[in-house]
Amino acid sequence: MDPALLKQQAAFKQRAARAVELASRKHESPSTSLSSHTTYDAEASRKKKKRQQADPQLAAKSLSEFNYKAAQSSANAANFGTMAKIVDYMKKRHLTAQQWPLSLSEILEELQVYDLSKKSEAWLQQVIFMF
Repeated sequence: MDPALLKQQAAFKQRAARAVELASRKHESPSTSLSSHTTYDAEASRKKKKRQQADPQLAAKSLSEFNYKAAQSSANAANFGTMAKIVDYMKKRHLTAQQWPLSLSEILEELQVYDLSKKSEAWLQQVIFMF
């Protein structure tokens, strides 16, 4: 055989033997390798959970400080999402030359939007048909 090929074969066998040694080391001591690479501390986590459960005043305080702006913004996001669906639907109707007018309830039926609150429906009525 060619001497270069023999050298490559020997180098390959050495690398394979090292890989097997590394794999066997990992299987022998998985707990030490895992603990050295993680930042999770189970005991600290348990203590933190106990502290959170033990403080009822903190829970009452968090309920009293409900973030109404966040709730309102999620409602606005839902309203604008529904309005975007309506605009897309009306655009498709316009491009297919369906020019007859529809009421908001007819549009919502066509889009199969049945879970809209009365407040959201009134907002859409005001915003969409103001032009």
